[in-house]
Amino acid sequence: LKIEEQPLAAASLAQVHRATNLDGAPKDLCVKIQYPGIADAIEDDFRNVMQMLSLARWIESGRQLESLTSDLKQHLMREVDYQVELTTAQSVGALLKDDARFVVPKYYPQWSSSRVLTMDFLAGVDVTDPSVQALSQSRRNRLGRMMLELFFREAFEWRLMQTDPNFGNYRILIDPEGENDRLALLDFGAVQQLTSEFSQSLKKT
Repeated sequence: LKIEEQPLAAASLAQVHRATNLDGAPKDLCVKIQYPGIADAIEDDFRNVMQMLSLARWIESGRQLESLTSDLKQHLMREVDYQVELTTAQSVGALLKDDARFVVPKYYPQWSSSRVLTMDFLAGVDVTDPSVQALSQSRRNRLGRMMLELFFREAFEWRLMQTDPNFGNYRILIDPEGENDRLALLDFGAVQQLTSEFSQSLKKT
């Protein structure tokens, strides 16, 4: 791979670089590279918080604090394990493979690890981009319905929940010749598997 030195985007846990596959026909890729030491920092931060709260006597015992923070810690540790994200992305891609409205980039395990994730580059635009705002009301309504439908299918059919649904995790692939705009899904690090009990409680609300 030839990886561009200047990052394409950056966030709190990683930065994304554009890359080209030079093996055979050139192919545009994205490589998400985790900042060094993030996983260790999470462990240290949780340890420090537990000590601080115990000393301040804001909780009755360390066991109580562990119960309160275990889910959050597990969530964060999953988010920094890119092997988990790759598996989740491939699973969602398989679920949506027959729905042309949604695009999940292809991921490349041979160029990925627990701290590096390589996928196809998708040349879409941000959800808030002026070109999206300039679309007709019917086209924007269609995109909104697609987002809502995706949420309901994730929660009720697949028992998945995107716990970090910010607009940066999506791209709009505008159809230049019609109204079949598509929604690209980019980030699966914060996708959580729901229990059957939680899904049933959602259906009752």
